[in-house]
Amino acid sequence: MQTVRRIALLILVFGTVPVFARQTPWPPDVTLSPETLFVSDPGSSASCWPLYVLTRGGIQTVSSAGDEQPFIDGHKSSYAIEIRDQVLYATEGTRGADILGYDLQGQYVTAVPTPSEAKDYLTFVALPGERFALLDNVNDKVFFIDAAGSLLATADIRPWADNALQNVDGVVVEGRLILSEDGYHHVLQIDLATYQVSIFKDLSGVPGHSLGAIEYAEGTYYISAGLSLYSFTETGAAVKVADVPEENITGIVVFGESAYVSVNFSGKIYKIDLTDGTVSLLASGLDYPMDLECVEDSGTTEYFELCMPESMQVADKQSECWTFMEPWLTSFPPKPTWAPQDAVVTRIEYRIVIGSTIRCADYEISLDNDPTDMAAGVVVYDNLGGLTDKGYDDDDEYDRDIELDWRQTDAFNGQSVHQNWTACFEDTTVGYTGTVKELCLRIYWEIPEDQSCCGLQPGDRVVLLTDNPRDAVGLVAGMKGTVVCCDEDDPNLPLFVSWDSWTNGRNSDSYCDTPPLSYVPYSGWWIGCQDIGFVGSGGGNGGGGASDSDLVFCVDGDCISLSVDPSAPASSNTYIGSTPVAFELNFTGIFIAKVTPISPADGTWTAWVEPDVLGPGTVTATLWVRGENLDLASLPAGGGQIQVADVQIYVAPAL
Repeated sequence: MQTVRRIALLILVFGTVPVFARQTPWPPDVTLSPETLFVSDPGSSASCWPLYVLTRGGIQTVSSAGDEQPFIDGHKSSYAIEIRDQVLYATEGTRGADILGYDLQGQYVTAVPTPSEAKDYLTFVALPGERFALLDNVNDKVFFIDAAGSLLATADIRPWADNALQNVDGVVVEGRLILSEDGYHHVLQIDLATYQVSIFKDLSGVPGHSLGAIEYAEGTYYISAGLSLYSFTETGAAVKVADVPEENITGIVVFGESAYVSVNFSGKIYKIDLTDGTVSLLASGLDYPMDLECVEDSGTTEYFELCMPESMQVADKQSECWTFMEPWLTSFPPKPTWAPQDAVVTRIEYRIVIGSTIRCADYEISLDNDPTDMAAGVVVYDNLGGLTDKGYDDDDEYDRDIELDWRQTDAFNGQSVHQNWTACFEDTTVGYTGTVKELCLRIYWEIPEDQSCCGLQPGDRVVLLTDNPRDAVGLVAGMKGTVVCCDEDDPNLPLFVSWDSWTNGRNSDSYCDTPPLSYVPYSGWWIGCQDIGFVGSGGGNGGGGASDSDLVFCVDGDCISLSVDPSAPASSNTYIGSTPVAFELNFTGIFIAKVTPISPADGTWTAWVEPDVLGPGTVTATLWVRGENLDLASLPAGGGQIQVADVQIYVAPAL
């Protein structure tokens, strides 16, 4: 793409978009609003059992089979429950009550006092940054508090209070609190950095007296209106999903291809199939269920915590790093925070506090696992603020400190937990100095599933990533083949693959664990996991879906090919591609790329620009696009070019 795009400062495009570490190829899973950073919580399609249901008789659990068990007997006057970071929160009483927290074994762990200004709030939402939003449908206000109960800000649901006691529910989506109802069928959004309120969606066309519960999962919002469940997207209109037999839907949980809704008057929980709207009964006999929650079974509940034992000064215009050394993790006897040797990272959370006579715009903070190599770390704070932090951090003051309170990154996911972990602090301008007062990392981990046979099975289609593996004549990178069988006893060469249009191989299938699939004579070759990438499932030698097609992404009509990402697991169907982009700017800009899947292959996509801050003048950068978990079998077979994603590039002033 050689087109030079001319952009003047008069054009300002800024929304909620990915923030990218300046390294290739993975950006951290955070989002950027104009004011501050928040962890992105896009919902999940994973398992989510049991369901936690709030009733007049207390909090209960409901299993996937509909079995009901008491969980916490109290909270008979509550109207909302929330789950955040493995803690279940519930109000102690009806209006204006304190919030109590329990672990997922039902043991009390904390209490959050609520301010007198919020004496009429009824429901609440647990927010990122250890905050809560108290929803008051009497005075039509939202009160934002921290974990100590201190009032941070207020926001008006309506310009003035009315007599309509609307059913206010909320969900956090990419740095915004989305409220279900202002009393006039308007869905509201509140920026969690500025606490500014605006109308997000006008649902005046939805019939019924009022809207109610709201939920978000995988790009789609779900909202109730009486006995009806509706769905809508950021830009789309509301569409009815289904009606349940009785009113009134009070809670919604969505995962996989199903929605689960609680109905207060009938005392039931219904399951709604989101593919066809079919409704079935999950549980009945509940005492007026008022809210419904669940915890995604993500395998990320285990973690160990590392904290710097003393403060560390960062001299003027200098850099300092603190490294938690690997021998500490593997010490004997094991520490209480020990993780098994084969554990891998599922996410990292970090708490960092810098104080003293600092200038908040001085500092670039990054996380790394090997600061001695040439690769850049993951930037988590990049010269934000000025003489004060201007609200870019997680405390409620514009003071001369930086506080990042248990934010998270997925940039190290899949790596072994048993390595060095480092945080680096760079003072970038002259005149102020600071001290790192706190540095703690939480390394969440899980034991990965068995990856024998490279995570593949006979019949899977693969692509070769290396030339002439084990001196195979004529077998070059890019050739495709089919897994014939596996030898799980061989850690180096576990796959016997039949390669398309190649007959310089062998028929040595005697090591197969199971009877081999049929294959063209002398097309087979034993291969290692590092030499192949996953293309598609099934089909024997007949291929699978778009395995022989050229997958592309397009930017302003220019289309660029994607290749199998050799750094991703073979079974993840991950593709990556890049292209140069040129711009002419009259200001220093930050480049932001947004990618949208547009084919049946769908997938999880990220896009970023390197470097992401350039200008003024004519500048050239590299656009990277990466798609994971593509459903290649859904694409047409037969070769040719298939566009699977569309990309837009935005530029905003770099403040």
